[in-house]
Amino acid sequence: MLHKKISTSSIGSPWIIAELNRVLTIKWILRRGINKHSQTQLSKASKTMMTWLTTFFDIVDPKPPWPMAWPAFSDADDLPIYATACRIGAQFVVSENTRDFPPPDKLGRHIWNGIEYIHPQEFLARLEFEEDET
Repeated sequence: MLHKKISTSSIGSPWIIAELNRVLTIKWILRRGINKHSQTQLSKASKTMMTWLTTFFDIVDPKPPWPMAWPAFSDADDLPIYATACRIGAQFVVSENTRDFPPPDKLGRHIWNGIEYIHPQEFLARLEFEEDET
């Protein structure tokens, strides 16, 4: 028998939400330019995003000092994301930013301190149907 095996929770932090907003705002401006109409649309879209995020995400707000990350950790701005993952005991950090993942292990997985860093496409593939042994 096949079943959908999904057991996830979505966690955000002010740092993660601010980074998401920053990236999406830059993309919006590059696509649509800066004018009064675009600014109004961007404001509405940002508020819609926040309504959605606060409905589906639990918010965690870790404070410095941040935990130590892997030795080759290169982006200090990502420390709050790692701190959030550590604080909640996350199994995964899902991100397209693969260049800042921990080094791969022997199986090619990017795991540090029990937290696997994974690209969204691979994460979604793992949520696919799995065969039930019953």
